Amino acid sequence: MWNHRRGFTLLELVMVVGIFSLLITVAATSAFSFSKKLNIGRADVQLVDVLTNATLKARSGDGAQSWGVYLPYNEATRVADELVVFRGTSYAMRDRAFDETYPYTTSSHFDSAVLSGAGVSTGNDHEVVFTAFTGATSQYGTITLNIFGVDQTILVTPEGFITREF
Repeated sequence: MWNHRRGFTLLELVMVVGIFSLLITVAATSAFSFSKKLNIGRADVQLVDVLTNATLKARSGDGAQSWGVYLPYNEATRVADELVVFRGTSYAMRDRAFDETYPYTTSSHFDSAVLSGAGVSTGNDHEVVFTAFTGATSQYGTITLNIFGVDQTILVTPEGFITREF
């Protein structure tokens, strides 16, 4: 009669475990890469949204005051955990009752913030203010974020328009 073996050989078992390990590694790497791309998009989009919010408040004449955004990043680590929209001619002279604080991702850092308009900047500028009713700013320039090793640049124009450079 036929001799029927039951079960798996050690070689078959090792091969199946190896194939599953390879598939899991490929899937995990793909998921991490996708997650990284999502975070890249979120950090710069989030900053653009906050800047646009401030310029829209200024253009609409909300409170008949200028509106701005303060970037409270640490100059050593270049990381900020929040962004502040404020009402007033500067962050120092703002009306604190109207502060709007937005949590910000710590997965990115500010490579540079050059918002000095035609003036001199060290790349450590922390605020931009938009004039009431026009939305214009004398603090135009660029903000460069580094998110997982990828640079993303945001442009603030003298007219107060906010764009992302791709």
